[in-house]
This record gives sequence, C-alpha cells and structure tokens, in this order.
Amino acid sequence: MPRREGRPSKLTPERRKALVDAIAAGSYYEPACRANGIPYATFRAWFNKGEVQQSGNYHEFYEDVLRAEAQAELRLVAQWQLAMPANPQEIKHFLARRYPERWANKEKVEQSGSIEHVIKVVYADEGNRAPGALEAPASATNGVHALPGQT
Repeated sequence: MPRREGRPSKLTPERRKALVDAIAAGSYYEPACRANGIPYATFRAWFNKGEVQQSGNYHEFYEDVLRAEAQAELRLVAQWQLAMPANPQEIKHFLARRYPERWANKEKVEQSGSIEHVIKVVYADEGNRAPGALEAPASATNGVHALPGQT
C-alpha cells in the first residue's frame, strides 16, 4: 500500500497561475493573495520553501513569482519611458530612481528644536474633576501620564 505524505497542497496549478498573473500585472503580494483566497502567510511559506528548495513545485513557484515581478517592472518602465517626451521632468525622475548615485537630489535636510504639545485625557466622569487636572506639556512628563490610582 503506497504511503501518503499528508494532505495535498493548496498550491494548485490554477491557483499558482492566478497568483503569478496578478503579480505580473503589477500587484503587490497581499492583494494578489486576497484576490485568490490565500492567506498572505501561506503565500510567504510557499515562497520561502521555494527559495530554499532546488527543485519541485515550490521552487518553480518561487521562480515564477520572481520572473513575474521582473516582467511587471519591465512593462512599467517601458510605459514610464513613453510618458517622458510629453513630460521632460519624468526623465530626471527616472534617472534619479534608476541611477541615484548620479542623479538623485543630494540635498540634506536638517531639523532642530523641540516640539511642545499638550496631552489631554478625558474621562466619562469629567464633571468630577477639576478642569485641566490632567493636562500637562508632554515634555514635562516625557509624554506619559499616570492613570487614576497609579503612581
């Protein structure tokens, strides 16, 4: 009698194709999973198994997903390049993203100073407290207020 290896995988050829097609269309992993009734954690498990394995269904799935991502990127870059003649600013944007070491903005933004804000805790029995009893600048309490009965 042949030995069974557990329940069959939900990574069927149809589901695999649907996931890969969604990714090739440019979708992120999570929406592709939701659209195909697969928990994202399951997708990650399949993908991670495929990354480690040298062959088999999960490895082929892993390779298909990477290929689909590359196809989506190539298609979108081609579409972006088509928009460049009508909008020259897109050329600089493309160069800055593709070759950031040469074309990205090198501006350095620094911020200094402090920000003061007030934290107000409002309770349902507000009428029993003195107005503003729990108001204090956040810097005075490191942003932490004790709850009634705590010190």
